[in-house]
Amino acid sequence: KLLRIVTMEKERFFDYTKYMENNNLSMAMAAYRSNSSDENLGILYQELLDAEYVVPVLFEGETQISQVRNDTRVNLFTMKNNQGDRYYLVFSAIQEMKDWQVNVPKNTIALNFTDLVNLLEKSPNVKGILIDPLSGNMVFEKELMFTLSEFDSQPSAFS
Repeated sequence: KLLRIVTMEKERFFDYTKYMENNNLSMAMAAYRSNSSDENLGILYQELLDAEYVVPVLFEGETQISQVRNDTRVNLFTMKNNQGDRYYLVFSAIQEMKDWQVNVPKNTIALNFTDLVNLLEKSPNVKGILIDPLSGNMVFEKELMFTLSEFDSQPSAFS
C-alpha cells in the first residue's frame, strides 16, 4: 500500500507500512515515562531528532490530487491544554493518528524535527508539539525544541 504524503516541498509516495509504527520513538517515550533518568531522557531527545512525524492537515486554497499550489495555506491541527496554550498535534505513526480520529484526514504530511522547529519559529501562538495524544501524550515546549535543534546536525548528540 502507498500512502500519499505531501511535504512543504513536493508530494511523495511512501510505503504505508513505514508509517505504521515508529518503534524507536514510542519505546523511548515509554522508557522515559517509566524511568525519567538522564540516560532515558538523552535517548528520547535523540529519537525526537531522528523521527519523521505524521501530521494531519487542512489545505486552504486550490489543490489537485497530485499537486498543492505554492500559494496554498497548510493548517496543522492544534490542541489546547487547560491553560489555553496551543500545541501542534503530531503522531509517531499512522495507527496513532487512526486511534485519535477514526477517519484519517485526507491530507497528511510527513515532517521531520527540523520542519517542526521551522513551523514553531513562525507560530508565535503555538507553544510546542503534542505527540500521540491518546497513547504517548508527550508535550515538548517550543524552547526545548529550539535548543534540541542546535544539536540536530551532530550525530548522536545525546547518547
